[in-house]
Amino acid sequence: MIGAIIAEALPSSKQTLGLALHAAAGVLLAIASTELIPRVVIAKPAWATMFKSQNMPRTKRFLLLAAFIIPVWLGATLGYWGLRGQADLPKLIVLAFTTGTLITAIAEEIIPEAHQTQDTNWSILTFIGSFALSILFSYYIK
Repeated sequence: MIGAIIAEALPSSKQTLGLALHAAAGVLLAIASTELIPRVVIAKPAWATMFKSQNMPRTKRFLLLAAFIIPVWLGATLGYWGLRGQADLPKLIVLAFTTGTLITAIAEEIIPEAHQTQDTNWSILTFIGSFALSILFSYYIK
């Protein structure tokens, strides 16, 4: 949500897109590596282990942004009710699948698209900064 609001404020360019994708990759990698993977690794047994550039009107973009809440809420709700009261193994299997999906998206989609723009020191700092901020927020939320 914050990233979409920042993207609305910045001019649309390939460099802005590259920075945004680096930031998204940093956040996703931070979540996967610090929150999800450690929970999956403890499993026993171990085997369980952007529309602005298309000239879309701003109102439509914000409606689509708001619509992203629906699958997140639906997935969280279904996950909660479906896994509530289950043993740890089914929960860890779903967590491992989600982690793998995030890492696949980072490695195959987000980072390659981010590198289609000219990398600068800002790209690296954005990636590292978003990773560090995600870990910091995660630490203080606990």
